[in-house]
Amino acid sequence: NPFAKRVLPSPSPRNSHIIMDFFAHQDAARRRTGFLVFYFVAAVGLIIFAVYGVVALFLTHGFHETPFKSFWDPRLLTYVSGAIVLVVAGGSLYKMRMLARGGPAVAEMLGGTPVTASSQVPAYRRLLNVVEEMSIASGIHTPGVYVLERERGINAFAAGFTTSDAVVCVTRGALERLNRDELQGVVAHEFSHILNGDMRLNLRLMGVLNGILVIALIGYGIMRAGFNLQSTTPRRSKDGTVSMGALSFGFCLMAVGYIGLFFAKVIKAAVSRQREFLADASAVQFTRNPSGIAEALKKIGGFSTGSRLLSEKAEEASHLYFGNGLAESLFGLLATHPPLAERVRRIEPSFDGEFPKQPEVLAIEDAPEDLSSLFTGSRPGDYVFDAPAAETPGAPAAEASSGFSPARAEARGFWENIAPGGAAGFSPARAVARVGNPTAEHLAYAKSFRARIPSRLLDAARDPMRAELLIYALLCDAPGPVRDKQTAGLKSALCDEDFNEFQTLAPETEVLDKELYLPILETAVPTLKSVPPAQYEDFRANAAALISADGVVSVFEYTLNCMIARHLAPRFGKARPAASVRYHTIDQIAPDCLEILSVLAWHERDDETARKAFADSTAYLMPGASLKLPDRASSGLDRMGQALARVAMSSGKVKKEVLTAVCIAIASDKIVTVDEAALLRAVSDTLDCPMPPFLPGELLAA
Repeated sequence: NPFAKRVLPSPSPRNSHIIMDFFAHQDAARRRTGFLVFYFVAAVGLIIFAVYGVVALFLTHGFHETPFKSFWDPRLLTYVSGAIVLVVAGGSLYKMRMLARGGPAVAEMLGGTPVTASSQVPAYRRLLNVVEEMSIASGIHTPGVYVLERERGINAFAAGFTTSDAVVCVTRGALERLNRDELQGVVAHEFSHILNGDMRLNLRLMGVLNGILVIALIGYGIMRAGFNLQSTTPRRSKDGTVSMGALSFGFCLMAVGYIGLFFAKVIKAAVSRQREFLADASAVQFTRNPSGIAEALKKIGGFSTGSRLLSEKAEEASHLYFGNGLAESLFGLLATHPPLAERVRRIEPSFDGEFPKQPEVLAIEDAPEDLSSLFTGSRPGDYVFDAPAAETPGAPAAEASSGFSPARAEARGFWENIAPGGAAGFSPARAVARVGNPTAEHLAYAKSFRARIPSRLLDAARDPMRAELLIYALLCDAPGPVRDKQTAGLKSALCDEDFNEFQTLAPETEVLDKELYLPILETAVPTLKSVPPAQYEDFRANAAALISADGVVSVFEYTLNCMIARHLAPRFGKARPAASVRYHTIDQIAPDCLEILSVLAWHERDDETARKAFADSTAYLMPGASLKLPDRASSGLDRMGQALARVAMSSGKVKKEVLTAVCIAIASDKIVTVDEAALLRAVSDTLDCPMPPFLPGELLAA
């Protein structure tokens, strides 16, 4: 069998140092979560014994009338343990409930302002363009974008439980002081955290720390109450004795709580520090521009404010940031980030450790050269610049230091400009190895895609009120009876103004290159997260009517349904994100795998090639098993939903095996079409395994 496991090629030794195993990182992130639970239980155990010591000491020596006469009493230990567990668990669960919305909850907690996709503020537009390019290049659903407008420090973070609720948030200082290359390096660093599965661990860590902090807060409250009572009563009175006891007990309880918090911070620092080096390396690989992220780090080092955040909640999320968001710690043990000089030196070995001093007040001549204006000047102290070169929707992105230019690429031939000889054909192993490993070629390809999308369509994709109309236009068939039926349905469902806008967009989508459908969808679907629930319900009903008009589910329609189910339905409370890992072997999900592979085998194939595709893929996934291909009638695209949902709850190792089998099924006939590539990426997205787009030449032959 040519697709047997033993002959699948592995990455070449020459490139192995830059290829990271996405699936192994996902499993490692979950193991780190397990270690976090272990440390959390150990910390709570130590706190229980420490609090017990304090309580027993006061009961046996501070009060004469007490049922506990000896320092060691199992009943007292039981009472203290129950109280501490309830308090810590309650504090953690309360915080996790506050963070249940994922990334948006963290961004808003820190004072972030959402940036709408239709924003025309040049600084925001530049940031949105960078994030959109990164999303298309990496295969990640476009995350929400937030700005911390009150923060002068140069910083950023990514947060979320999954790619569906992820956000990228940057500070005002980063927008003001970083040029496009530097901003791209910072955003690439944050995308690495998204790809490597760090976000879920980071949010759980915030919940855990809050539970331990509650002990210290209770001690502080008791001590404050004792102080107030002490200031209003004579020292020798009974109330004075009680107040002194409360002061002492509260102080001891607060000390125990902060000791627990100290060790929790040590755990947080240990978990966070090495991941920053990995994210820096991934950003360099992604952008192929080491100077971008290196110069951003140097600007942090040379700026008096550095990367510090002023928010009173900054401490809670300190392990999320691009740079250290807190004042320098006296103990390096507590630092959540490696020293700046060391991070720069790993990117630029020749760095001498001296950071160029940054001006305190940004003058026009110090502004990033590719940024026309920063903010509107709506508040005192806002900067306003008058340079003419703003990024506008639909316009080509500013040329990066890597030398890419969409205009030059079109003139000389895209691949001649980027990666001569880069088209290597389709390989199942290579396709799976690309998951979570976008490269500079993918980023350049994403820029060229965005430059090819007509400005009217790109504007519509970013406008919450028009994005759904654009999707309707993409769903409509070619002129004919089906198209007439779809148009009549929309005319009755939409108001006159919306229907007229739909008719304006429809002619442009009819002549649009099919390759641009998916990038447009990846831009438009996230925009719909901001619409009212009633509008979302209308959109779902109208889209379903358009899809069912011809009685057949196309690849594009299936992809849209996958995006809605995964990225929009949870936002409107119609579904829940995938649960934790439940399945660790192929045997546990064998029926689901067979359903998926049979659907892919039959897709646009005759009987003989379908049987071969099914045999090749199942021989890889379940060697030695004798399996029969189900009938074509029972293998439509609409049957894969539940099967994929179960596979999505598998470990990274299992997902990797299933995705490889999917690639084998698609490539079995030695031809991979654009539709098949889109279908593969839809399956990958449903499994939360972001696959970068296929580059020119990669789909010619298997």
